[in-house]
Amino acid sequence: MEELFRKHVLRRVCDDPRTDWDDGNNVSLGYPFTVIRDEVIQKGRADFGEPHRNSKYGDLTPEDKVLLYCFANMRLHFFEALQAFGHYKSKLQELFSSDQRTVIADLGCGPGTAGLALSDCLKQPKLRYIGLDIAKAMRRKARNMLEAAIEEQLLADGSKIRTVASWGKLANVPSRFKKTKDVLFNATYLFSSDSLSVDDVCNAVMAFKNSSRVRRLLFVYSNTRADAANAKFVTFKTQLQNEFTTDGLIEATGSYHKKRDNQETVSMTFVHELLDFKR
Repeated sequence: MEELFRKHVLRRVCDDPRTDWDDGNNVSLGYPFTVIRDEVIQKGRADFGEPHRNSKYGDLTPEDKVLLYCFANMRLHFFEALQAFGHYKSKLQELFSSDQRTVIADLGCGPGTAGLALSDCLKQPKLRYIGLDIAKAMRRKARNMLEAAIEEQLLADGSKIRTVASWGKLANVPSRFKKTKDVLFNATYLFSSDSLSVDDVCNAVMAFKNSSRVRRLLFVYSNTRADAANAKFVTFKTQLQNEFTTDGLIEATGSYHKKRDNQETVSMTFVHELLDFKR
């Protein structure tokens, strides 16, 4: 993942003529980092389908905003997802042990971070990745990152990458399966969204769960510890409480190096849970 991040994120920010990192400056694509965090990407909750305009710092396209989102958040989210997947590694290895492509439905996929974390956790899994995101620029970035992961042999040959823009399209996916599939749903920070409809998530998950073409279905959830951020997930579990088994919500802590050649670390604390849907 480190080389992909360098090539497809870090270098693109660094080489942009609007970026100024000399003499202690912290300006990327014309914007100071604090403004990027709080105004441009709004701590990850911005509308990435729209451009951003600021009379002082200039205009940003949706693609610029996605790049800055990756620059600010991708490493943290990668290592959180990697730690969550690592906790459930034995079950995930069983799910991805077949020669067939295992489906991962990545909800609110962003730039495909969870797919990259899964590739690192399981070492060249063969997958059929389906990323759901409403922002076209995010979907494009996810496809680019994961197709690059196939080229770099981080994902197995034969892996397929697809993105969709709506819950309805995602719910229709199982009807097109020609063979029986194992399925992993991933939801990283999804349930923090103010606009998220829990019914949409339930309907999509149950469309897979009720399909005769789905053999096994797991659902990995991760989010911040805040009660407000987890409230919709509690509602989701309540609505589907008879459909799955779980060992409950787990609080996790960890750290990662800010850069591969830098010993400075960043701490992270979050929660995760695995739902094993009954067949």
